[in-house]
Amino acid sequence: MRHLLALFFVTLSTACAACDFKQQELVGTYLYASGDSKFEAFELNDERQFSSWLHNRLASSGTWRVEDCHLIIAETGLSERKVKVIAISEERLSVEFSGLENSADFTRVQ
Repeated sequence: MRHLLALFFVTLSTACAACDFKQQELVGTYLYASGDSKFEAFELNDERQFSSWLHNRLASSGTWRVEDCHLIIAETGLSERKVKVIAISEERLSVEFSGLENSADFTRVQ
C-alpha cells in the first residue's frame, strides 16, 4: 500500500509540474550572443517550422515542438536535438544544448 501511495504522489507531482514558459513564447528569430551553441542564428515560427543560418546562409531546416519542458528540434535528415530552456524574455533566450558543457544565450531580433 505504501508503494502505491508513493507512486501516486510521484505521478501527481510530475503531472502537475509546469514549464516556466509557454510554447508560443519561443516563436521568434534569434542571434547567437554567447556560450556553447550549435547555431549562429535560428528561427522558430508559429507553424512549428525551424530554420538555422550559418554565415548568412541557410544551414538547416526542420520542425520544432516543446516536450517535457524542453525544446525539441527535428532537423531534416538529422537526429532530434533536445534543448533545455533556462530562461526566456522578450529580448533573450538562454538554453543548454545536450552534449555541450555551458549554456548559450541568444538575442531575439524578431
